[in-house]
Amino acid sequence: MRRTVSRRRRRKKSYPVISPPLFGETEVCTVLASNEEQLIGRRVEVQLSLLTTLPTHTFIKCRLRIVEVKDGIAYSEFDGFEYFREYVRALFMKGTSYVDVYRDVYVEDRGYRVLAGVFTPKRINTSRKRAIRREVYRVFDRYLKRDIEYFIRNAVYGVIDTDIQKASKKIYPVRWAGIIKMKRII
Repeated sequence: MRRTVSRRRRRKKSYPVISPPLFGETEVCTVLASNEEQLIGRRVEVQLSLLTTLPTHTFIKCRLRIVEVKDGIAYSEFDGFEYFREYVRALFMKGTSYVDVYRDVYVEDRGYRVLAGVFTPKRINTSRKRAIRREVYRVFDRYLKRDIEYFIRNAVYGVIDTDIQKASKKIYPVRWAGIIKMKRII
C-alpha cells in the first residue's frame, strides 16, 4: 500500500534572494518554500551593512519584500528599515528631551511612514518641540516631488539625517537626530 505525501510534508526548496537594484542586486540570503507562489509578498529582514557594505550600518535592520521569482531566484524591493531597539534605547538619557516626528511621505506611486527622532542635550519646553517638528516637516516636504530611488538613497545613507540635524539646530542644540524607522504603507 502506497502512502501519499500530504501538503504539509512536501519537500521545500531553497531560493536565493536578490537585493534591489539600488543596493547592487547581490544575493542577500536564502528562503525556504515549497513553491514559488508562496514567496511573492514575503518579507525578509537583513542587516543594512550587508547591502551597503558600510560598518556604520550594522545596527540597522532593513526589510525587503519579494516581488518576483524567475528561474528559482527571488527578486526583492525595498520595504523599509529600522534601528535596533537597543541602539535607540541607548540614546535616551535622564535630563534630556526627545522629539518624535511622524510623517507620511508620498513619493511617486509609493508611500512611506517615517519616524524621525531628535535628542537634545537638555530638557526643552513644548514650544521648542513644536518648532523642531515644524522644521523636520519642512525637510520631508522637500522630498515629496522627487523620485523614489533618490528618497530611499538619501534616507538610507544619512543625507536626510544631516538635514534634520541642521534644521533642528536652528531651534536648539541637538545631540542626535535622524530617521529611526521607515516603513512602506502603499
